[in-house]
Amino acid sequence: MRGRGLLTRRGIVQAWIPLAVLAGIGIMFQGYGDRLFYYPSKVRYSTPQELGLSYEDFSFRSRDGTVLRGWFVPAQGAQSKGTVIHYHGNAENMTTHFLFVHWLPEEGFNLVVFDYRGYGDSEGAPSRKGTVEDGQAVIEAVRKMDSVDGGRLLILGQSLGGAIALASLAEGTRNGVRAIAVDSSFVSYRGVARDIYGRIPILGWAAWPLIGWLVTEELSPVSVLSRLEGIPILILHGDQDKIVPVQQGRKLYEACPEPIRYVEVPGGHHTDALEREEYRRELVLFFESALAREPGPTEER
Repeated sequence: MRGRGLLTRRGIVQAWIPLAVLAGIGIMFQGYGDRLFYYPSKVRYSTPQELGLSYEDFSFRSRDGTVLRGWFVPAQGAQSKGTVIHYHGNAENMTTHFLFVHWLPEEGFNLVVFDYRGYGDSEGAPSRKGTVEDGQAVIEAVRKMDSVDGGRLLILGQSLGGAIALASLAEGTRNGVRAIAVDSSFVSYRGVARDIYGRIPILGWAAWPLIGWLVTEELSPVSVLSRLEGIPILILHGDQDKIVPVQQGRKLYEACPEPIRYVEVPGGHHTDALEREEYRRELVLFFESALAREPGPTEER
């Protein structure tokens, strides 16, 4: 009887080991969930001045009063074509991501870069709802700038910034926004989380069901894209992207309403399309075409 009882207890313990592992992972990520997407830094890495560009610091408040900060870089030339608002990726802050878009003023566009809450000199701590509110607030702040034509706004989001930009536009006002371009982004927060943790040996199989519980699709592009019908969208994605797999870009394209253009970059890695002259030209022509078309009622000032 003792032996049979011991075997029974051992069997129970062995049966509970996988559940204990799952529970441990759940506890580890409890309350963490979406925060795995944010890696902010307070370090100032560069400024437009270092590249010979004039700029102005500006600050504005998000919808809950959080103070956010950004840079306004005026277009070079007598008159700007429009104003591009850049939504940066998940790591560091605008002082590094600015280097992806520093060339836009030379193409005749005003450029606005800013930091979400918790990044750079902006107050607060990042969250999915908070960053989307920040993305809405920056559009409202830029629209009111004296040096900006509020009816000629253009949105550019890279990586995580693409998802934030899409949700910000879908959840807020589209007034004055003429087009949105998205580079190396994704259609689903949950899908990207599973891609990341699925690559980790042993942890991957356990994390798969937990991610479905811990990471929601609230404010995920897949949940909001239908509200963007009528606004021109451009998607760029490298077919060798190891951070956000190209399948995410393809699914994003399939989920977007018209008018939509998808450009897959042969040999392209994460967010490197705009380092190539060919795809910079693609973006400029897309923005110019959007500005040339007659604005719809929701795009007017």
